[in-house]
Amino acid sequence: MQKHNVVEAPTEDAFARFNIFRALSVERREKILSNFLVWPLNPSETHGQGDLFLRAFVDAVDQNLPRNERIVRRRSKTTKLFQGAQVYREFNRVDVLIVLPRGVIVAIENKVGAKESLRQLSEYAYLTRLNFPNCRHVFVYLTVNGGTPSDPCWCACSHHQVMRAIAVALDNVVDNTPKEIRTFIKHYVNWVEELYIQRQ
Repeated sequence: MQKHNVVEAPTEDAFARFNIFRALSVERREKILSNFLVWPLNPSETHGQGDLFLRAFVDAVDQNLPRNERIVRRRSKTTKLFQGAQVYREFNRVDVLIVLPRGVIVAIENKVGAKESLRQLSEYAYLTRLNFPNCRHVFVYLTVNGGTPSDPCWCACSHHQVMRAIAVALDNVVDNTPKEIRTFIKHYVNWVEELYIQRQ
């Protein structure tokens, strides 16, 4: 008679370690991770939270900018600033491009493992200004631990800062938000947190 190995029931700790980003082996694929980043930032996406996560992202970026250069300035009406915001992926080689009303353009270069190439940031800034003249431009160099960009017009920001802001925003999602959406964002936040700790 053939014997069958008895498989023990997994513990809660085993399930707790599961993360969709590790399961799909996309941890260091910048293009795919940029796609994931665009999803919560886009107010018209299927998460159903409007501009909640976009506001959180902007707040995180503003912490790294001089007061007079912040996206949301003291006297600006934030409600109108985010109305009709558009978020693009791979716009003229820029990883993520956010177009805010009132002529505010936020260009994001997302780096996870690779380093920037020679004059990459300067060229991207030039193309962005060329495509959006007469606008206020904010350039964000997004890396795991807030690495210094080669071009001083770019603002250094870390994934860790962004994810902490999004984690806080996650506590304010609408009541009927499906658990799948909450879980998906939590996996993203937890993965970035782990990657940040590894780099430290």
